[in-house]
Amino acid sequence: MTMNRRAVLKSIAALPSAFTIPAAAAPVAAVAAPAERDAVLWASIRAWEAARAALDAEMASKRGTGEDIDDELSAAELDAAITLVATVPQTLEGLFALILATQGFDPWFFEDESQGFSFALSLAESVKALKVRA
Repeated sequence: MTMNRRAVLKSIAALPSAFTIPAAAAPVAAVAAPAERDAVLWASIRAWEAARAALDAEMASKRGTGEDIDDELSAAELDAAITLVATVPQTLEGLFALILATQGFDPWFFEDESQGFSFALSLAESVKALKVRA
C-alpha cells in the first residue's frame, strides 16, 4: 500500500494527540526563565552601571576644576566591578550580558591579575554549567 502526501500529513498531524507528553512538559515548567536564573548577575550588572554612572557624573562635574573626585564613588565603582566579574552566569544570555558589561570597564581593570583570573573563572564555570545543561 502506497500512501499519498495527504495521508502522510494526516498521520503526522495525528501524532500529538496520540502521544501524551507530560514528561517533556515537567522540565520546562520546572526550569526558571533565564532572567530569574541570572537574577544575581542582573542585579550585579545594574549595581555596577549605577556606580559607574555616579562616578562618570562626578568626573564630569570635576573636569577642568582641578578638584579630586570622590574616593567613595571611585571605590564603589571598583567594588561593583569586582563583584560583577566574580558572578557566574547561569544562562547563555547571562554569559553574553557579563561579557558585554565588561566592555564598559576602565582598560586598567584587568591589569590586576586577580580580577582577570576571577573573570576567567566566572566565564569557565558558566560555560561548564551550560554544557552540563545542554
